Amino acid sequence: MATSIAKPLLLVLLVAVIAAGGVLVTRAAPVGLLDIERGRSDLIAAAERFRDRAGPGYQHEALAAIRRTCPYSRVLRLDETPPSAVAESAAQEAPAQRQTILFEADFTRGERAGFEIVDEDTRIDEDAAALALRAGQVRTSSALDIARERIGTIEIEAATSAPSHLLIGWSDRDDALRLLKNKARVDLVADSQMHTYSIDAAKALERGLDEDAVVRRLFLSARGDGKSPVRIQRIRVHSWQHRYPASGHGISYEKLGGELRRTLFQMPGHTLRFEVTMPVLAPVFEAGLGSLGARGTTEFSLTLVEETRSYELLKRIDNGVGWDDVRVDLSRWAGKRVALQMSARAEGEAVALWSSPVIRSEPAEDHAPPSIVMILEDALRADRLATYGGPVASPGHDRLAARGVVFERAFAQAPQTRSSVPSLMTSLLPSATGTWDFSDSLREDYVTLAEALRTCGYQTASFLQNGNAGVYAGLHQGFDVVVDEEQAGISASQVYGLAHGWIEAQKERPFFVYIHVLDPHGPFDPELRPAVAAGAGEPSLEVDRAIDPVWLEQPTASARRALYDGEVASTDAALDAFLASLATKVDKTVVALLADHGEYLGEHGGMWRHHPPGHLEVTRVPLQLAGPGLQAGRRVATPVALLDLMPTLLELAGVDGGALAMQGRSLLSLKSGRSTRLIVSEEPQLERGERRAQGCGSLYTAEVQVLLACISDQASLSARTLAAADELARPPVRAFDIGASYGGEKAMDRAVRMLLEHRTRAVLETVQSIGIEGWRRMSGGSDAVIRSAPEQTERLRALGYVE
Repeated sequence: MATSIAKPLLLVLLVAVIAAGGVLVTRAAPVGLLDIERGRSDLIAAAERFRDRAGPGYQHEALAAIRRTCPYSRVLRLDETPPSAVAESAAQEAPAQRQTILFEADFTRGERAGFEIVDEDTRIDEDAAALALRAGQVRTSSALDIARERIGTIEIEAATSAPSHLLIGWSDRDDALRLLKNKARVDLVADSQMHTYSIDAAKALERGLDEDAVVRRLFLSARGDGKSPVRIQRIRVHSWQHRYPASGHGISYEKLGGELRRTLFQMPGHTLRFEVTMPVLAPVFEAGLGSLGARGTTEFSLTLVEETRSYELLKRIDNGVGWDDVRVDLSRWAGKRVALQMSARAEGEAVALWSSPVIRSEPAEDHAPPSIVMILEDALRADRLATYGGPVASPGHDRLAARGVVFERAFAQAPQTRSSVPSLMTSLLPSATGTWDFSDSLREDYVTLAEALRTCGYQTASFLQNGNAGVYAGLHQGFDVVVDEEQAGISASQVYGLAHGWIEAQKERPFFVYIHVLDPHGPFDPELRPAVAAGAGEPSLEVDRAIDPVWLEQPTASARRALYDGEVASTDAALDAFLASLATKVDKTVVALLADHGEYLGEHGGMWRHHPPGHLEVTRVPLQLAGPGLQAGRRVATPVALLDLMPTLLELAGVDGGALAMQGRSLLSLKSGRSTRLIVSEEPQLERGERRAQGCGSLYTAEVQVLLACISDQASLSARTLAAADELARPPVRAFDIGASYGGEKAMDRAVRMLLEHRTRAVLETVQSIGIEGWRRMSGGSDAVIRSAPEQTERLRALGYVE
């Protein structure tokens, strides 16, 4: 009865609001509900454009359309060009079809499939469909005797109905009795559906096993509520060749010498032939050479065929240690139609790798598009920088501001890296990208900013100190080179140094480089440690190693804030030095500086880190742009979204993004004055492992943030903090001023709040439902194969993402 009365009441109120000019007069301040009504149609239309274009052919069609309109077309990428012929090399017989399964346990036959119980407390339910493991451990009942170097991936088909995870362990001892420290954790989707989890065993087995070790035992253990079993159907141990089809070639990303690269892989015994027309201006061939699995050396050769004559252009021996970059002058054949033949020979079942093979001509300086440097400072709050009126001196950010544009009200689309950065790189909301949880990765069917720029001839590279912005999240797509946190170093200065070296090697070629600096993300431990003495009578806080350095035994709120500000200052100094190193390229380079989210520093009753609910402290971020085509010294107060950065950078590069279903808008066409646009930040929450539109998140109008949180402030506080805090019961919808300062909450009457909640939830649920539908079209709507890198969970736990 109450519901049937409430809806007509809301409609009556809405009519009254619109008749009164769209302003709800409350006890304290107006709430701009009419802005929501004015902006909702454009917001929904953008979501519908993505949904309607989404599908298996989206990426191919979009990139093909971009390629046809590229202003800079002096690059032919052979890894994007189908070979005209694939033939077996006369010099080496092609290897026979390989058996990639080294070990298989199939529990669908109603048996334990070669496993035995380890502990007396192991509880196993067996039926004809699966092994149902509740507690304890099982192990292989006989020795496997598989050389570590042969193992590539381990696949497990499992299902559970409650939050659970599997542990899979290994030992090189035949008499090993229990699963100990050498193991990988696989987090399971709690939706009762059978999923295939794929573990990168080549990396996992480095822990506890020497390179020449032999795996003799495998162990399995389940962790959950003890009531809902983990049902396992099959386990397969595949050889490293499992990733490479028998067709003889394909595209993959491979890591050698700490550097991940996009590669055209080739099985020795095959020759790839490409029919090409050489550029007229000084053509050259460039690639990186590498190999996997060779017992000896790998021989690469490149041959050019002109009519009936052949020319051997390259013969290089690779020893499998790292990347060997090569460059071949093709100016003799400028403008001619020829064939290039790529082949390799190796001992054993090796894979030959050609990283980003291209034919390019040197660009004329007056026609080259601008290069782009995107710098993301993880967990940086805008209001801490002096550039934004904050307490921390930030000369580096100030100097960049003097050269370009400062956006004073920029908002991230999620309060955590794993959802925020995929949105940044695709110009799509998290509901559309499907990256909601730390186990999610962006599907290959999407088009990233790096892919769009690479298609138009840009060299692309990514330098990361946070794996959540790289391979873990599927964000290696489109980058020629990815240097991850293992190689990037522990300081901002180190990762900037690596990026600078790569930039210098590009000479006059246009490039796009993405630099993800981890600081000021926790733990807060700046290089120049500030004084952290507690104020008089200030209580100590519970130690949280995700934000407290190991030397801080009794953290206080003032100590944490001082350390965070110290991180901000250190990060600014590193930024300033890096930008100074680009001095000779400044006139031709666009610099974009931003953060993926902010950080709670004890606000709202004692919240720390970054997580929902999405108050301004974690959703408002710095955003600066400088370079050719941008007005120097300009400050923009109109609210903007990180979604807007991709269409902006494409426009600055002269790349037509019309074929892309982006939800952001180019900032180059941003007009001054009051905007009626709605900006969204989402708080994606999986419900029993499934994606459902829950209406969680924020709408930003010209002046107000309307926050509809599904996770309350209390849920983010520790038990000790809750006991000491005032009552924090809050209504589900709240409104905040997005002016220069944080925390200006709007007061509302109960009827007004009901109406605002109704309209906000309706808009968010509609946009999210459309986004999820598009994601289902793009991905098939199933997590049928879930990639799991075991080292990922350990790194996330170190950063405070996983408890």
